[in-house]
Amino acid sequence: MPAALDLAGVRFGRLVALRRVGTYSNGEAVWLCSCACGAETSTPAYSLRTGHTRSCGCLKSEHGVRMGKAHRRSVVGYQGAHWRTRRVRGKAVEQTCPCGAPAAHWAYNHADPDERTEIGRGMYSMDPQYYVAMCVPCHSQMDATFGREDEPDG
Repeated sequence: MPAALDLAGVRFGRLVALRRVGTYSNGEAVWLCSCACGAETSTPAYSLRTGHTRSCGCLKSEHGVRMGKAHRRSVVGYQGAHWRTRRVRGKAVEQTCPCGAPAAHWAYNHADPDERTEIGRGMYSMDPQYYVAMCVPCHSQMDATFGREDEPDG
């Protein structure tokens, strides 16, 4: 059985994992998280890693309030967010990865408190400032850390 991941201090949307508080009968770890709104909530590690749970519930409430016509036009999907990042920040291949290697892709750094999830694609931000130019190995490692194991998007 693989060792449990230590998620303490890791941000998942608006949540920051504080400490492991239990285990479900299926073996899944339960983490106490602090939300950006000030509330605390307990959630399964799987829900955090996959992006299913990104807040204590406040995000869903706020989303319903903001869904006016102007807001809908500003919302883009996973692919649109990556295109926007390339348009605003340039080509990732013209950058250097934090490890020093030539970059290949723009990678979402999972720091946006309003991060989004697109089923089948993964987590992303609509704001280009939350992307880092990375080489393929670093990008793959970061995606695996946050629960995404498919090919990185360039």
